Amino acid sequence: MRVSFTDENGKTSCYISEEEHKKEVAKVANLTEKIGEALDIFTEAKEEFKEREKKFGEEINILQDNLKSKENEISRLKSELEAKISQNDSLEKDKVNLQSENETLKTNNDELESKLNALKSQTLEEEFEAYKQLSPEFRSKCNTIYANNLLEFSLSLNSNSLYYLYLDMATPTKNGKFEETFSKVFDLLFKACSKIEPSLKRLEVKVGEEMDIKSCETTRESEPRGKITKVFLQGYELNGAIKQKSIVEIKE
Repeated sequence: MRVSFTDENGKTSCYISEEEHKKEVAKVANLTEKIGEALDIFTEAKEEFKEREKKFGEEINILQDNLKSKENEISRLKSELEAKISQNDSLEKDKVNLQSENETLKTNNDELESKLNALKSQTLEEEFEAYKQLSPEFRSKCNTIYANNLLEFSLSLNSNSLYYLYLDMATPTKNGKFEETFSKVFDLLFKACSKIEPSLKRLEVKVGEEMDIKSCETTRESEPRGKITKVFLQGYELNGAIKQKSIVEIKE
């Protein structure tokens, strides 16, 4: 129960009962407790915020360091890319220059080859005409010499084809099947080939000389040693070294 009155000075006073006073005190205590709880929650939230702020600050620093590192890496890669582009441009220029030089060299080479072929054709025309007079049967045995035309004939003549041509002739000769055309054809072609390769030289094995195994081979029916009675095929040397020995016969 509340009782209020006004004194002579006009001041109003209010009185409550003890029971109501206790209720008001309980309310104040309850409110104070809630305020305390709220303050505890606020304090805890404040501390948590500080921890999070510190953690976020550390993470931001790490991210900033990573960002700076990435920026440096990007700058480095950009510089390398620019260098590669510059190098590639230089290589492209070199490639164009080399292609131009290669085309020039090819043109010069074609011209030189054409001149060489013309020279060889002119030089070997006489030998080619004589070679065509040989029998087709014999020419078919010369499988390293081509005679469809003058140029082909000229290009097929070299120390390698001469070597195998001699082998084709030497084998039957050593077995007693010598043909006079062998020597004539080889002499003819050797003469033609030596115009192209001057280092080719014929051996000079002669009848009446003692057989020298360094420069001679005998036929199957020959005596093992003694003086030469016949020279079937004269051997030759290339650059001072004997490539094919002379095929000779020794008989008493």
